[in-house]
Amino acid sequence: MSTTTVPFTPPLSPGHASSQTDSAIQWPDLTPEEVGTLFPQVLASERLATSTWLRNHAENRGDGFNAGPQNVGDRLVLLGGAPTDLVSSYFAHFRHKVSLESPGLDPASEKRLRGVVKTLMTAGVAASVHDLVAGGLMVTIAQKLLASSQAIGAKLDLHSFGTARTDLLLFGEGAARAVLTVRAEKVGTVLSEAHTNGVAATVVGEITAEPVFSVSTRRLLGQWAIEDLRIAIAR
Repeated sequence: MSTTTVPFTPPLSPGHASSQTDSAIQWPDLTPEEVGTLFPQVLASERLATSTWLRNHAENRGDGFNAGPQNVGDRLVLLGGAPTDLVSSYFAHFRHKVSLESPGLDPASEKRLRGVVKTLMTAGVAASVHDLVAGGLMVTIAQKLLASSQAIGAKLDLHSFGTARTDLLLFGEGAARAVLTVRAEKVGTVLSEAHTNGVAATVVGEITAEPVFSVSTRRLLGQWAIEDLRIAIAR
């Protein structure tokens, strides 16, 4: 497993914003090296698999959420926008020992998300859907790959989210969010359906034939062999 540092760390842009400002997050952002070390640890954490947060969140997902087949070339689409909750996230509990709390739910946003997901799944537009679980975006997609019967990987490209904090972007959470697996020719349909219903939608990556999970942002470039992640969670 390896992580490569990009040659510069740009300052936060004037337009950078989230529901939790940088001043509300009391600890320093992660370095690329720390991401390389912590990601397998968070993924492998026994508490992640058995936490009350995760069980409660799974019960609140609603109909239409399932882990269907994933094929090489499929695109990964994040519905609901970038993660916004770090302070009460599982990662903050794991890394900084803060209290683990259930996420705040927005019934209207949840209803819109579920409506879009149900429409896309019923029409056969989306191949699979996975809610944004405890652990954040990286853990969500890694779990999709590890659950597959195929030897596949993924390339995650998060440059469109600008210079957001690395820990918030990769490990942050938030209600009313899900990751869809979509055939490349159906991406336009997904984006249109989401936009029509007031749900943010962003293409964040694709499924690859090489069994490697790579993540690229404006602050880091890292990759992990799927087999190494399997070994990590089996220990």
